[in-house]
Amino acid sequence: MLLKKLFIARTLVVHALLALVTATAWADPADDAFASAYKQYTAGEWATAAQSLVQFSGDFQSHPRANEALFYAAEALVQDNKLAEATVMLEDLVSKEIDPELRRQSDFRLAEISYLDGNDADARKRLIAFRQAYPNDSLNAMVLMYLGEIDLASEQIDSAISLFSESLENYPKSTCRQQVQLGLACAWLRQKQVKPAVDVLEQLVKSSDATVVRSAKDLLEIAAENENVAGGTALPPAEAALARARQLQQARQLDAAIAQFTAIYRQYPNSPQAPLAKLGAARVHLEQKQYREAESLLASIDENGANVTNLDAVLYERGWALAMMEVLTKSDELFQRLHKEFPHSIYWADATYRLAERSARRGDSKAAMTLVGEVLDSKCDDSLRVHALYLKGQLAATDQEWAVVSKTMDELLASDANSQLAPAARYWKAEATFRQKDFESAAEQFEILAAQTSGRAETWLAMVELRRAQILAHKEEWQQSLDMLTNLRKRFPAFAQKHEADYLEGRCLAALALLDDARAAYMRVLASASGQDTETAAMAAWMIGESYFHQKRYPEAIEAYEQCARGHKFPTWQSASLLQAGKCLQLQNKKSEAAEYYRRVVNEFAETTYAAEARERLATTDMPAAETAEGKAVSSRE
Repeated sequence: MLLKKLFIARTLVVHALLALVTATAWADPADDAFASAYKQYTAGEWATAAQSLVQFSGDFQSHPRANEALFYAAEALVQDNKLAEATVMLEDLVSKEIDPELRRQSDFRLAEISYLDGNDADARKRLIAFRQAYPNDSLNAMVLMYLGEIDLASEQIDSAISLFSESLENYPKSTCRQQVQLGLACAWLRQKQVKPAVDVLEQLVKSSDATVVRSAKDLLEIAAENENVAGGTALPPAEAALARARQLQQARQLDAAIAQFTAIYRQYPNSPQAPLAKLGAARVHLEQKQYREAESLLASIDENGANVTNLDAVLYERGWALAMMEVLTKSDELFQRLHKEFPHSIYWADATYRLAERSARRGDSKAAMTLVGEVLDSKCDDSLRVHALYLKGQLAATDQEWAVVSKTMDELLASDANSQLAPAARYWKAEATFRQKDFESAAEQFEILAAQTSGRAETWLAMVELRRAQILAHKEEWQQSLDMLTNLRKRFPAFAQKHEADYLEGRCLAALALLDDARAAYMRVLASASGQDTETAAMAAWMIGESYFHQKRYPEAIEAYEQCARGHKFPTWQSASLLQAGKCLQLQNKKSEAAEYYRRVVNEFAETTYAAEARERLATTDMPAAETAEGKAVSSRE
């Protein structure tokens, strides 16, 4: 069913967000290549991303992220509908010694790909194997659903009902619960158990998930048609043909269903059933990944939109078809039409969320925040609400609105504390607390999160350990912070933000009076491939000067301060460096040269906090002895 395809597509995006949650800076050419490929992935450039990730894995075979790159290359291939290639890639991956969490995800994806590709025998084998290997895994809710769908397609109705029922009973809060209920209703209809099926379907048509409502309505129509046939009521020819086409679709005789739908809109082009038949045929094409055929049919319905009662459904389905064809601009135009013209449509919330997601990817955070706010103000389904809250939190984090981040992640966890996004939401809640300088509360939150994720190896968890180390440094527990950094490097050798860890190490070593070692750590920050252009690098350059200053090695300190001022475009640290260079000269009784540095601070950085002290020194004829400026500059990266 198309419904399941859309559910899987959203899951793939979630995995990417979790993996990328901290991937903002990179430390060497390999990491830069990985970052570039991941940007292509999050931009939806599936073919390019897959190629880049495979190349990364080949070019850097010993890199700790080589296997992770192959996994996401396979994910990109799935999104690009190249399921056979994705299968080969994942099978190669699981044949290796890999991280257990990556193996679990790969095993599930292999089973899911076989299901999506219609390879029911292989899918059944893999799904059963997954249940045996991971008996307590929450993904088994979907495993049972897929197994039920496979049995339903092969007319093993009793088994399908049993599997769907087991999924609902064992995983009552699963994100796929409504999809499972649809499967169960469909199975009951196959057994002519109309009443229990209708009872479930009448509840599902009240869902705020557009795709669930659409499928439930289709099944209710089939139930009504079955009752008419059973009661001997004769249907008009076009209506009877439409009922037959839908029955063929329900029975998974998809080619026959398309042929029947096609016959209807060709034989009865002016009937009310003609656009319904085109829509039915388009949905079967979508299910078979025949996107161009589906889009063509949906476009023809759209052209006669004035005579179509469910144009919102047509726009939604056509938007998805174009998205799967990677015609994103036109896809967005259709979702925009749905957003503006059909505010009460069951498809409105999902279309609006997609627009918000696309705006975020383009970097238009203002538009994305407006759209996601509209989604949250609507009566959207719980799963979509969780995703919308997470996107809102991410957008707020980008804008450094930490109070909003904290509140939003609290709402997400209150909505569904067991969702796939819950661990990342807890991280961002702790991160927001840290950024608001409530270090005691942040420490508690990060410690709880570390305990909850113990033994897991997702790359974003490295940030939990870094923040814990930074909080220890803030409390001046220098050796404990160094010990945690050592553990971080062992557990996450491919940590994306190595330059942050190196800077913190330098601060700890400097506090322990190990200044030569501290400088070596700071130099690693400056040597990092992309970290060298960050504010952390400017701070490291300044701290190199400070280390020489403390050792009274003034010429070397001046050179380091000059390099900071010249090489980094961060006014706070540039002005601090020039001020300190002046103090070094002043201590050597070179007052006129010192004055030149103070004038530079006043003239070039008049808005900084250091300009006032520079003016005072210039105004004093007999300038006082210099003291270190350390502690006066504000660092957000303790």
